[in-house]
Amino acid sequence: MQDFSLVHIGTAVRERKENFNKIVPLMLNSTYYDALEERNEHHQRKNEKMFNDFTDEEMMYYDVLLCTMMYYYVHQRKHIRKNRERKENTKTEYVRILLQFYQYAVESESFLRQDVDYYIEETIFKNLRPWHIRNYQTYLSTALLGKGGKPYSPATLDAKMTILKSFMKWLYETKYIQYPLHKEILSTSLSEQEIPNRDLYYHEVKQLLDYYKDHPINYGLLTMLAMTGLRVQEIAKASWGDVYLDSLSGHYRLRGIGKGGKKFDKLLHPSLYMSASLLLEKDAMLLQH
Repeated sequence: MQDFSLVHIGTAVRERKENFNKIVPLMLNSTYYDALEERNEHHQRKNEKMFNDFTDEEMMYYDVLLCTMMYYYVHQRKHIRKNRERKENTKTEYVRILLQFYQYAVESESFLRQDVDYYIEETIFKNLRPWHIRNYQTYLSTALLGKGGKPYSPATLDAKMTILKSFMKWLYETKYIQYPLHKEILSTSLSEQEIPNRDLYYHEVKQLLDYYKDHPINYGLLTMLAMTGLRVQEIAKASWGDVYLDSLSGHYRLRGIGKGGKKFDKLLHPSLYMSASLLLEKDAMLLQH
């Protein structure tokens, strides 16, 4: 069995708790997943608990086991085909949300020590109780952490609690925690009125295009977004190699892979094709300077 250690991540979480953005890249590095999966399989064969053999060196670091559990949960494989696995953007969202809760728990350590009977050292989540989860949900729904210094929107709150609930359920099923904390999370489901409307209407699109008509880069990007319906990231990842001439229609088309691994194939109207050409030409000129 290969050697595996997340000591450096456990240390980083403790040392960089004031700036968790620096920890995200560490948690997104999938280099260690195969070794961790091999370690887990070793315990399954012996009917042992998950990650049962952490060394004294590993356990010296604050909650290194929990960091490993978070890492494994985010990277764990769910589908036989790799292209159906969680995408990097999804993993990033999971890591940020879980680290946000972890940070809250770390900052509550002194309170937990007084609030919990028989406090378990070198861990945090094992000391959590149902009322702590309810308190966190109340905090997250009222704290001024959203855009513009306002509370999180219902949609953002729902996304965060859905991921946290899933993780808590997984921790309980793997017997890392003894309380089914996921059952304490109140519903955050959205009503039809709370679902954000991200549609742009014709007059709004026209106003944007008119405003940027003399700016070739912004105008080209906005035209591409408006006429194809593609996402910003899908356009950002596109290249001339993804453009081809449709022999039947005589028009150029753009193909690629979009959200959820779905393929797209979009028509580029002549005017749009010219805008894209100018956009790339200007981009190349900027790179030269």
